[in-house]
Amino acid sequence: MLKLPGDFNPLTILLLIFELLCFIYLIRQRKSRNYFLWMIFIFGWVKQLIFLSQKSLFDWYYWVPQILLFVPVLIFVLEQKVKRNLWLSLLIIIYILPMLAFQTVHSIATGNGEWNYRRTIGTFLNTYEKDKNQWIFLEPAGYVPYFSGLKTIDEVGLVDKEVQEEIKKINRISGLIP
Repeated sequence: MLKLPGDFNPLTILLLIFELLCFIYLIRQRKSRNYFLWMIFIFGWVKQLIFLSQKSLFDWYYWVPQILLFVPVLIFVLEQKVKRNLWLSLLIIIYILPMLAFQTVHSIATGNGEWNYRRTIGTFLNTYEKDKNQWIFLEPAGYVPYFSGLKTIDEVGLVDKEVQEEIKKINRISGLIP
């Protein structure tokens, strides 16, 4: 899905509707591949809805479900018998080229931000903190820990068992889990 600045993106809604229509069209054909289409489509939607319900702002979490939701569109276009070249051309011009352009700009901007911002923080911490047994606690566990040489606790808690245990304690205290 193409993300544009702002709270509401009508292009995203249009793409999701088109993906849904392609999925419905393919499922109505009642072929043996429908089982796999259902699995891919449901997994893509469930994963995306979980991220959205948790207000996940990290766009890298959304790539897998977005690619999975694109599968019905790709199958739909590739299976067209009438005006197949037109469908392929439209797919490339309307869908693939804008996504490729966006991803290129996004990758360059992200890489530039990582290299010029987070690397700088890491090199600053490397020169500022001489005791390499000190810990830092942050979400973007990549450039900063690497260039700082400091021990790191991942704030998201995906790789640190201690953070997961603390999250469980907080959830028990607040009554979110029994």
